[in-house]
Amino acid sequence: PWLLRPANYPPGVPGRGARTYQTPKGPVSVIQLLGQSGFSRIHLDNPFLVLDAMLPRLREESAVRILDFRAATTAEKNAMFRYADGKVSAVIGSYARTLTADARVSGSGTATITDAGRTGSLMSVGGMDGETRIQEYLTGIPAWAKDAVAAPELQGCVIDFDENGRATAIEAMRVPCGEDFHEGTGHRNKN
Repeated sequence: PWLLRPANYPPGVPGRGARTYQTPKGPVSVIQLLGQSGFSRIHLDNPFLVLDAMLPRLREESAVRILDFRAATTAEKNAMFRYADGKVSAVIGSYARTLTADARVSGSGTATITDAGRTGSLMSVGGMDGETRIQEYLTGIPAWAKDAVAAPELQGCVIDFDENGRATAIEAMRVPCGEDFHEGTGHRNKN
């Protein structure tokens, strides 16, 4: 019951597609949906229609409703932002692992950013060891790559909401973590 997974997954998949969390300033609902573009092996319900079906219940639970929209294309993410504008407090894009520079708040009070980035190595290629990935591109031969661990950074955004659940500000954030983890050893060096 604690796992937050896309709400438009087929029935029977473990976890929930939305949760309402209690915070010192009141309840906050988080919805997770997966886009359809680029995911041909996964058979999903339409995320736009699933959002509409979920909103009546979530409106009763909290004024602040945050949508994490994991999608492969910026076009689908921006279509969801326009569709959900005024229906939710924020639409946060994810999947690309690259923090975008387009954080904004609409006139309807919905904050959005196309991609909130990642928590991981800035020295990676898609989160993996760069040299191995480069060899894949050079040769066309898939290779097993290790996770990249150098120069970790926390990326995301900070959003302010008013008492009615409308976003008043959004700011992208980058926080260098300052630790270098050594894969397989369980040891770390603090810098």
